[in-house]
Amino acid sequence: MAAYIASQIGQNAQSVQTTVAAFALLEAQPIPPKSPPPEGARVRMKKGLHLAMKAFYFVCGRLGAAG
Repeated sequence: MAAYIASQIGQNAQSVQTTVAAFALLEAQPIPPKSPPPEGARVRMKKGLHLAMKAFYFVCGRLGAAG
């Protein structure tokens, strides 16, 4: 039993290391130059909120249809 738990802990630690490495790789990517003109903060916030709500309703709809 102890060996099984130790192997599970080892696997979890390895997956965490992989995740950390992936995030570090993403952080290291150079930021591409912005092609569109800079928008106001209010416009960006409205766009982000709109996308978040669309995603939320899409997921809720899918979960409701599956259940």
